[in-house]
Amino acid sequence: MNFTDVTLAYYHDNFDEIRRQIQESEHFVREMQAKISSKVQQKLRKGNLGKN
Repeated sequence: MNFTDVTLAYYHDNFDEIRRQIQESEHFVREMQAKISSKVQQKLRKGNLGKN
């Protein structure tokens, strides 16, 4: 068995857990994006876009 075979076997054996972890990570990212505005959004709100 080579590394690819082992990797694919692990992936197939643990597919549900891997998908769950990916979904949790994506959910976390969306939550953080909603909570933390970007520098551009902050400048637009303050009206000082283009002023460094």
